Amino acid sequence: GRPKEALAMISAQGKYFGQAARAGFHALKHERSLTDETTRLDVDMRAVSRQGAGLRNREEGGNTMESAAASFFDGFGVLMRMQGFRPMLAMDEFSKAMARGMQIEALSTRASTEAYRAARQAGKNKADAKQEADAVYLKSLHDENVFEEGSEFARMVTFQDDLPGLLGDISGFMSHPLIKIWVPFYKTPTQVMRRITE
Repeated sequence: GRPKEALAMISAQGKYFGQAARAGFHALKHERSLTDETTRLDVDMRAVSRQGAGLRNREEGGNTMESAAASFFDGFGVLMRMQGFRPMLAMDEFSKAMARGMQIEALSTRASTEAYRAARQAGKNKADAKQEADAVYLKSLHDENVFEEGSEFARMVTFQDDLPGLLGDISGFMSHPLIKIWVPFYKTPTQVMRRITE
């Protein structure tokens, strides 16, 4: 129904590829997002880490033995997460940055088109209407609200947006360590099924 916006989303893939690649590399290197902390994992704590083992390194006041054990747990955790969590997080961050850029372009194109139509209906010539539309496009492209809408769209297409109602209420129960043994992923599969039913 909106071919101009669809084309803007396609062309945005080239425009935002660099941002997406940087976001993915940052996540791969640092195990965290550049923009937000939403991930597919329902628990925030890294279980295989010095914090998970209740250990302190030298900077945190640990003695030599405790600091060595803390370094071992941190290093082992990095190796463990390198096999799955880090690549998954990097791909998610790449996809989120790309989807956010695509939605920002689509929303900016929509605002530009609406401004052009409004200017033409007000009796302005095509050149003036185009100039106004271009100004609206640039303003919309750098608008904080448009960025937020793009970010929410990115969370939605990567199945990381918040679950509504009862589904969201039982997220806490599903994040309990004992439940995680049997149901390691709850939010993402639930969101996938919601999207299918939609």
